Amino acid sequence: MMAATEFELLAELEEEFEDDAAELELLTPGGPNPRKCDDRGIPAREPRRAIGKVACTQSSAHGVADPIGVLKKARERALDMLDNTIDELVNARRAVCAGATPAPPLLGDTTICWLKNGLGVNTDDIRVWTAGTFEPIRSVAEVIRRLVRVRNLIGSSGLRYSCTGALCAPNPAWWAYTTPYDAAGNCLPGTPLMLIRLCRPFWIAGALMDGTPVRADVHAEFQAQTIIHEASHLTHCTGDLRGRTIGAAECLAQFVAATNGSWLDPRFVDLCVGTERCRAETTVFQGESSGPGLARRSSKAMRLSGTIFRPQNAIRLKGRPAVRRAYETEPELEDEYFDEPYQWPTSRSFNPPPLQTIPAGPPETFSPCQAIEDDFSRLVLAVDDLKSELRQTPPNPARVSNRADVVTALSRQIVAQLQKLSYVQRGCTRQDMNLFASSVNVMRGGGADAATGSWPPASSATVQGPRRQARESLRHLLNWIRRAERNFPRI
Repeated sequence: MMAATEFELLAELEEEFEDDAAELELLTPGGPNPRKCDDRGIPAREPRRAIGKVACTQSSAHGVADPIGVLKKARERALDMLDNTIDELVNARRAVCAGATPAPPLLGDTTICWLKNGLGVNTDDIRVWTAGTFEPIRSVAEVIRRLVRVRNLIGSSGLRYSCTGALCAPNPAWWAYTTPYDAAGNCLPGTPLMLIRLCRPFWIAGALMDGTPVRADVHAEFQAQTIIHEASHLTHCTGDLRGRTIGAAECLAQFVAATNGSWLDPRFVDLCVGTERCRAETTVFQGESSGPGLARRSSKAMRLSGTIFRPQNAIRLKGRPAVRRAYETEPELEDEYFDEPYQWPTSRSFNPPPLQTIPAGPPETFSPCQAIEDDFSRLVLAVDDLKSELRQTPPNPARVSNRADVVTALSRQIVAQLQKLSYVQRGCTRQDMNLFASSVNVMRGGGADAATGSWPPASSATVQGPRRQARESLRHLLNWIRRAERNFPRI
């Protein structure tokens, strides 16, 4: 039992705490300082409309009794997941623009990990939060833009579906495919008119690589992810590249699935490189009728250790994302490629062609040199945006010129880093320089700087100049990288 004097001392101490708190409240500014954010280019979300035309019957859907009902359910699940992810990013960006720190609980650990390691977005840099779309850096606004465009397409009545396709039978592992490219590799948005062709694996739940059957509820998640994946091809006219960017259809689909706690398919996870650290827990399936079994690190079907994000009640996930270190060896990145899109068609396939048969394209990444990887990732995104503008019919000269200027500016920045030996000082090796040179060489492509080579042709004289300027800046950068490699460690 406490003495009366002890109670008096506690009361005095409590009064001191209250006085201190009141004084701190007077000294503390009214709130965090707001930041200027660029919201231009972020599209509005459109109302969900009835599903577009569906050319499916029970026979063409491989015996599924109600194919349209199954497709509608997968579509709604895809839209729900996209809305959840967009809400999380929009709310977090709005808070950061108001002065908040981009860290948990503002964002879930899973979201932060995937933004950093799956999409190459440096969430620790305030600039990626305040920057607008189409910036030289990978901005959160650009991630939101791409997600909203995919979401609006899926939610519209303009997207069509077919249960037949000439390429389904010859490619039994394909879930679905779209055809946004012509035979010459030119991007043709909307040709055929926003059509996704669904093959047998979309309709029939199969087995994993070790023979484990996939449960019906898990297969339903895979169906929703497939729709997101294919819609990404159509909205951004991309191919099936393997990499670490929101521009990769599989990275976009997996990012949405991960931030919603959805199952991931082990047959596709490696297409979005660098995300092994974000898949901390897995759930092994023991069969169609059994529930989740032993949780362990595995290559089997997996579920992220997260929950669905609710904007009104952000949930902090257990654990923190692993920190990437300059000298860290990462098995999941050893064979990492940013392959140029398959020329035609774009597909979601369990068994893509062997690497030697895939057309050469932008480029390998090369962990563990984080410094080069970060700069190269920004350059890849800038070049992709420029090529996208060149493919438009007709191209917008102002936008093409702007994208070419971005490529030129980034190339010059990298040259400056080479001249200052910044990469050497941050642990990059001669082998990194060699891979860097090979990657930039593939990105630039063959041919002169006129309307030839692997780039989209310049359809008018007004865009030929910017196109030539961008390719010339890449040639200049390539020469400096090769010079740095020859004279390593000093230029």
